[in-house]
Amino acid sequence: MKKTIAMMGISLAATGTAVAVPQVLPFVEVAIYRVKQPALHPVLVKDRMEDVKATPGFISSIHLRSLAEPDLFADISLWEDTNVTRTAKSMDGFFLNESTELTVFGYFQSASSITVLDQFIRPGAIIELAAYSVKDIAIQEESRLGVYLELQNSSSFYTGMALSSVKTNGGYVDFIAWASQSAAEETAAKIMAMSAHQSFFQNTAEMALFDFFTVYEQNGLLK
Repeated sequence: MKKTIAMMGISLAATGTAVAVPQVLPFVEVAIYRVKQPALHPVLVKDRMEDVKATPGFISSIHLRSLAEPDLFADISLWEDTNVTRTAKSMDGFFLNESTELTVFGYFQSASSITVLDQFIRPGAIIELAAYSVKDIAIQEESRLGVYLELQNSSSFYTGMALSSVKTNGGYVDFIAWASQSAAEETAAKIMAMSAHQSFFQNTAEMALFDFFTVYEQNGLLK
């Protein structure tokens, strides 16, 4: 029921405003996918990260595993520029056909001032990822900041990045660190009930993904 509510209400969090973000580095690469061998995947990623870290423009990365779905993983990486060699098609090959479904892949920029991944690995932190499109970009731009400001009233909200695709109409990702999943859900329910934020929640066109994750690796080092 809680997950259904989150899907209907759309994102638990929006961190910042999506207003025409200037092209300021770094770029955030988001890859969310399913794999055939979940137990082996963290080790495979660790090995392949050696090549990724040697790629010009790479800054840092964290790697996430879904709490509810063992085969669902996510990689969040910072780059100095959009890495044109890492496309959705090439990402399938990157895992040597181990991935069964590339759910989300793209480059984004943060509409908030937080662009340091280290802040997402506080002990015990739970990571929310919500990838979605909207009906009206203007409404998204006007309403997202208000929801984020409301989130900061929760002591369970650690940090977050409101990500907007570098492509026109390319979608949005809310990338949030919480003290716990239950706290995130409780905060979402409260905000969704506020009339001031109805325009944000009602503006979602399609939810590509919504889930909670934990961090299992940073920059190729298993936690």
